[in-house]
Amino acid sequence: MTAHSHTTRDTPIARDCSKPLFSISAVNLPEHSSNAVHTTPGGVAAGFGGAIVAGTTVYAYLVHAAVDLWGTDWILRGGATLTLRAPVLANAPLQVRRIGDHLGAWVGDRECARLVPRSELETITKPAGPTKPAGPAFEPMVVELTESLTGYASRSGDHDTRYAELGVVHPVVWLLLANHVFLHNLVRGPWIHTRSEITHCGRVAPGSKVRIDATEIDRFTKSTGERAVVAIRFTHNDEPVAFVEHTAII
Repeated sequence: MTAHSHTTRDTPIARDCSKPLFSISAVNLPEHSSNAVHTTPGGVAAGFGGAIVAGTTVYAYLVHAAVDLWGTDWILRGGATLTLRAPVLANAPLQVRRIGDHLGAWVGDRECARLVPRSELETITKPAGPTKPAGPAFEPMVVELTESLTGYASRSGDHDTRYAELGVVHPVVWLLLANHVFLHNLVRGPWIHTRSEITHCGRVAPGSKVRIDATEIDRFTKSTGERAVVAIRFTHNDEPVAFVEHTAII
């Protein structure tokens, strides 16, 4: 892993950048410390200048603004493309802004992450998964959505009460479980989440059990390292509730 494996060219703030929709001092949760890049020594060793805040945490911040803009229906039937473009260091002052058709997570004059939404119609018509898997199908898993998962957004600093009022889990749960697939099947050392295609298609309550079916669909190498792409299908009571296409440098 090189010092450039999670960075991109600085992008100036667009002129139509609105006032911040969400602001926070980015939280680096200790539960991520098993991945060295989320610790100060490991982040420095990788050339980042400090501990990197997890992509799932940054996504939770973007989701807060997404629900403000697109409403709670987006939680149940919307979708998005998440691209993690540059590292967010622990305790960095982060702002979520809407620029054109997307949300950006900004630290200073750098857009560190981007969330491009999909409407309900786009989500319905989007293919549910790959037709030609390029790698292995992993052993299915069944996971109970306990507080360690459902309370993640709140621990990250997003204390939105709308999920409890709706009786549904926070959308970050699907990326946490996608990370779990990588940890269980693919990674053995430091790794970096870079991109996700996310589709919501059902209501799931905290405490539910979901089945996870995952297949590796691509593996390629760039100058920043080897990347794996995994298609992940989540079902509850045999009904699909979410899909994630998850990419990471492994």
